Amino acid sequence: MFRKLFLSLVLMFTFSCEDLLEEEFPMKLWLNGEEIDVQAEYERITTFGEQIEYVGYDTTKTFLKKIFIIHFQKEAGRIELTNEHYAVVFTDWEGDTSNGLPIDVGEYQWPSICPVCPRACMHGEPSKWVRMEIIGEDDYGISGTAHIESISESGDTWVISEI
Repeated sequence: MFRKLFLSLVLMFTFSCEDLLEEEFPMKLWLNGEEIDVQAEYERITTFGEQIEYVGYDTTKTFLKKIFIIHFQKEAGRIELTNEHYAVVFTDWEGDTSNGLPIDVGEYQWPSICPVCPRACMHGEPSKWVRMEIIGEDDYGISGTAHIESISESGDTWVISEI
């Protein structure tokens, strides 16, 4: 069941290789202002993070691009076009190089504030984006907002949360 989404994403997410011992599922997700029961709705949730250095707009400055992806899949098994799935993609074009975090705190939005700059903004606007990747030619994200308030490390687990 695909539908056009106005994405208003607010999440609290914990990911680890170990089993969760808590009673409450640690992820909260709202779409179109309505809370989604993530544990009941999705069979599989995976994450990916990467950091890449790139040369800036004037070739004298390098930036650190941080990307963090949460992939939601309705059915278990292989990802195919016939199975409903989508991804939320956080991109920080001016990532903090000193903190060692998978993504930085702050407000992420789509479309970007600066309509001119494709990456780090030379006009001083924030370069934190959140996008929804949806499969289907008639499905698309109009806009999105996500707030990451804190990131903490607990053993081999990262806890990313927002208000």
